[in-house]
Amino acid sequence: MSDFKVVAYNIFEGGIDRCGSNRLNAIAAYLKSQNSTVVILTELNHFDSLQFSNFAKQWSHSYSVFLKASTGFHLGISSSFPLIELTQIKHEMHHGALLVHVNLDNQTKIGLVGTHLNPHSANARTMEAKLIADQLEKQDLKDWIIGGDLNSLSEFDSVYYQQIQKFTATDKLKAKFLTSDGNSIDYTTIQHFIQQGYIDTLQKSSTFQSSVPTKLDIDPMHALSMRLDYILATKSLTDKLTEANVLKNEQTEFLSDHYPVMASFRM
Repeated sequence: MSDFKVVAYNIFEGGIDRCGSNRLNAIAAYLKSQNSTVVILTELNHFDSLQFSNFAKQWSHSYSVFLKASTGFHLGISSSFPLIELTQIKHEMHHGALLVHVNLDNQTKIGLVGTHLNPHSANARTMEAKLIADQLEKQDLKDWIIGGDLNSLSEFDSVYYQQIQKFTATDKLKAKFLTSDGNSIDYTTIQHFIQQGYIDTLQKSSTFQSSVPTKLDIDPMHALSMRLDYILATKSLTDKLTEANVLKNEQTEFLSDHYPVMASFRM
């Protein structure tokens, strides 16, 4: 038996700030401290495949796969075990989705999806969720994990989103989080994944765990405490789930405008 630990993290514009400060070394040090099996990173701005590979080595991950997004908001997956790229989804996606499988041993393969869904439109995100789910149906693997910045709200957290006026403050907020009539929160993206059999690893948490905003509060779309970052998994894996959390501490308060999320499984 061994722990299979996944961390998903939006590192905000490649970990480099306009003011010249560089968060990258601190991010790498934090990821090394997590001793995870897999890391899924979004907003790898300014990176290329080789740079990401070298970055991942800072937290002792020898294997990595990289997706170059047309938006410049690239994404990547790294692991301490061999990774095999299955496909990339770019067509009809704002940023994209990266599908790989990780070989834990000759008998155990786990499929991984790293993605960063549309930041502007709830309808567009649901279409992207359908593209991902449809692609997963074509793959010959039973165990899947979907991780990343899904930019979406979950109905599991609905009691914490009662102040709907917060979402009507600007047209951009309305388009991002509300239904087309503007009268209610759009939960359909996460609902679609759940309907396809994927389980939110944090849904059984006894407390609400937001992933935005952090103290690096620079995104007006983070208008209140929200959970936008997720690790979803098939039931075969969530049956082995031992822990799931949003990783909040003094270190992660200023590393990004998102907190990292984590799920650990006993394999």
